[in-house]
Amino acid sequence: MGWHSPRQLGVGCSLALLLAVATATTHNAGSAAPVDIGSFSEINLTVGAGARVIEITSPEIVFDHQLEVRHARPALLIESAIGATLSGGNRTRLFFLHIGSALSLRGVNLIGGVASGTPSDPRLLGGAVFVSAGSELHLHSARANATSWQFLFPTM
Repeated sequence: MGWHSPRQLGVGCSLALLLAVATATTHNAGSAAPVDIGSFSEINLTVGAGARVIEITSPEIVFDHQLEVRHARPALLIESAIGATLSGGNRTRLFFLHIGSALSLRGVNLIGGVASGTPSDPRLLGGAVFVSAGSELHLHSARANATSWQFLFPTM
């Protein structure tokens, strides 16, 4: 090939790092080995790669947007040994469970989940978690605070 400028090399190194992270994340796809997570972008990428078990290692993670759980059988497990807080920052719902998916939350606190809507459009309801028909939500030592309780777990 030829010589690369430092700028080109930087892009190549960044791409290599991204591929290494993607490979490490994909290695967990379908397995029960936990992936340690400290940010929302890491959760989002790891769920998208098909990880089955996620261990939250940061005391608090603020979601940029709702995390969509699709076709997760067996259930996607998100857990925290330190009692991590998952927050919508009073801007977004935390989880949207699509039809046929399953989510287990263990040892986490859900706060600040927000979704707006009307009863005529129930897809927009649910402050912390929206549970679609045919999906499952399992809570183990998990708490929800400061969300829209009346719409916390609507079912369609």
